Amino acid sequence: MQEIRRGAVRRPLVGRRTVQSRRQPDLAALRVVKRSGTVYEQLHTYIVRHAAGGEQLLESALAARFGVSKTPVREALYRLAGETLVDLVPNKGYFVHRATYEDVRQVLEIREALEGMATRLATPRLTDEDLRSIHAKFEPLAELLREGRDPGMLTMEMKAANDVLHDTLLRVARNARIMESMRQLRAQMEYMVRVMAVPARYAVSYDEHLTIIAALDRRDPDSAEVAMRRHVASLKNDMLKLF
Repeated sequence: MQEIRRGAVRRPLVGRRTVQSRRQPDLAALRVVKRSGTVYEQLHTYIVRHAAGGEQLLESALAARFGVSKTPVREALYRLAGETLVDLVPNKGYFVHRATYEDVRQVLEIREALEGMATRLATPRLTDEDLRSIHAKFEPLAELLREGRDPGMLTMEMKAANDVLHDTLLRVARNARIMESMRQLRAQMEYMVRVMAVPARYAVSYDEHLTIIAALDRRDPDSAEVAMRRHVASLKNDMLKLF
C-alpha cells in the first residue's frame, strides 16, 4: 500500500524550490486514531498530535488506511485546509501546514481578543461550583512546582488544570461562535506548540492563571479580561522569540 510521504514543499508565493524529504510518517499513530470518529476527526487528531509540518497527505493512501473511498478523505482535507492545518499546493496535493511567525502572531492575537471577551462574559455568570472546580485543579499545582516533579507528570497536571479553567470560561460565556472559533484556534495552538517544541513555562503560566482566578473570585470582569489578555500575550511573546 502506498505510504504517506513527509517532506518540505515549495510554499505558494515563494520563488525558490526546496528539496522533498523521504522520511516516513508515524503510521503507528495513524493506526491509533483510525479506531473511532469520522475521517475528519481522525485526520484532525493525527495532524494536531502526531504529524510533521510539510508531511504530504495522499488521498489514496489515507483512503486505504481508513477503509473508505477518496470522497470523504477529500472532504476532510478540504475542511482541514479551511482551518489552516493543511495546505493545498496546486499540482502537488495536500500537505500538513508548516507553522510560521505570522501564524503564531495572528492566531494568538485572535485568541487574546476572543478569550478576553469570553472571560468578561463568563465572570458574572460563574457559579460557586464552577469556581470550586477551578480551584480544585490549581491548588495542588503549587506543591508540584515546589517539589520539581517529573516534567511529564507536571505537564499533564498543568494541562488538566488549564483545560478546566479555559473550558469552563468558554462554556459559561454562552457564545457558540466564540466557542467554535476557539476550538479551531486551540487545535492550531496545540499543533504549533508541539512542532515548535515550545519550552515549558510552568511557573509563569501558573502565576498568570492565579491572577485570572483571583479576578474571577472577586467577580471583576474588567480585571479578569485584562489578566486573560496578558496571559495569552505572554505566551505569544515567548513563542515568537523562537523564530
